Amino acid sequence: MTRIRLDEVSFSGIGNMVKLANSIGGDLIRGEVGDVGALPPEEVRQALINAYDAHLTHYPPFQGDDGLLDALVIKVREKNHLPATKKNIFITSGCSIGLSISLSSILNDGDEVITTDPIWCHIPEMIKLAGGIPVFIPLHPETGRINLEALARAITPKTKAIIINTPNNPTGAVLSLQEANKIISLAKEYGLFIISDEEYESFVYEKNKHFSIGSLYEDTITCFSFSKTYALSGFRLGYLVFPEHLMENISKMFLYTQMYPSSLLQKGALAALTASDLYSEALLRDYTSRAKVIVEGFTNAGLLTKMPEVSVYVWPKIPKGYSSSQVFCEDLLRHAGIVAVPGSVFGNQGKGHIRYSLFEPVDRQKIAVKKLQGWSIGLCRK
Repeated sequence: MTRIRLDEVSFSGIGNMVKLANSIGGDLIRGEVGDVGALPPEEVRQALINAYDAHLTHYPPFQGDDGLLDALVIKVREKNHLPATKKNIFITSGCSIGLSISLSSILNDGDEVITTDPIWCHIPEMIKLAGGIPVFIPLHPETGRINLEALARAITPKTKAIIINTPNNPTGAVLSLQEANKIISLAKEYGLFIISDEEYESFVYEKNKHFSIGSLYEDTITCFSFSKTYALSGFRLGYLVFPEHLMENISKMFLYTQMYPSSLLQKGALAALTASDLYSEALLRDYTSRAKVIVEGFTNAGLLTKMPEVSVYVWPKIPKGYSSSQVFCEDLLRHAGIVAVPGSVFGNQGKGHIRYSLFEPVDRQKIAVKKLQGWSIGLCRK
């Protein structure tokens, strides 16, 4: 069965663009990977030194560092309004493994999991690896809103769960209360789990609001990460908040997959979590500036780009002369030196778009705009 599942799983389309960009080389504007282009809070550095000096190089407690768990209980209660205790939180080696553990903890072979199109391209493959079958419902390609009628039609006797990603990767849309209430109503009616991937919770632009759907529905597994909020992607740390009745299943999956995240790095994550809010506020201002530069510059160059509600990405439309986002991304790379990901990687609804990460600092984003404008002018003259 394992071999059949692996035969059905695809490699990441994001990784393919990374390989292509690396093969071309040169001074490229890197907008393909969802990393955060910033240094973490300064407190992290000293916490790592202190942890090493204290010889914290051995196995940590099973669920995670006690101090970090205590701080997370406070965080998810106060900011996410989730019913958290130390009995329903696990520290994970990144949000990705948290999603995989969540799926494997609830699925039997052949169970269906409803997710959106577009969606982060790893999620459908994770569903397959857990023995499930991904079922896609469309997001509106411009607004990122969920087609709630399609969601209701997609539910069958085999449906086990609904996965949402809010704020959404790649569209940058944030789940609305109206959408959440409809999803919850259907989940209650059919006895479904909700899995909510909330990795981008801290990147909310201007007046938009993020909330955790698990604050409204008990049978929700919520996946969080330190990667984006604190620029700690290399630490590979995240955390799960889940219903207590899943503790046994999640504990088994945790034990036989990731086992223990790093003792040292958990101390660094604790320092980030308890650092001043000034860090996250400054990071959000920086990313808002990057987004505004790109939205205005790309749009003026003929690549229509809307300001996202939230996220570290923008979701431009490809020019009318192109029918393939893959071809456009390859041309964008070769002619303008800008790396982006074809929208088709994220599903059929993404075919008319590209995903561009705001990883580079503002001065480099301004260079990206000039590169695109130069290429656009050249195309217009042909």
